[in-house]
Amino acid sequence: MKVLAVNGSARKDSNTSLLIRTVFEELNKEGIETEMIQLSGKVIEPCKACWACGGKRNCVAVGLPKTMKAINITDSAGKYTQ
Repeated sequence: MKVLAVNGSARKDSNTSLLIRTVFEELNKEGIETEMIQLSGKVIEPCKACWACGGKRNCVAVGLPKTMKAINITDSAGKYTQ
């Protein structure tokens, strides 16, 4: 199992990051793999309908491919999206 946390705080080393790391420590003790993606400092723009993704709903914009790949390989990917 893998757990992914996407930290949307504006500050990289924020209280949110500290809380996520605390939870991850407990998960790691149980043998659960974890990964945190920090959105601070990244420029994320809305979809411009450029279709560079080929209609696969996997944005190829700068900075997003790694994030999208990480989301797609987690066990809960897509379970909470509409």
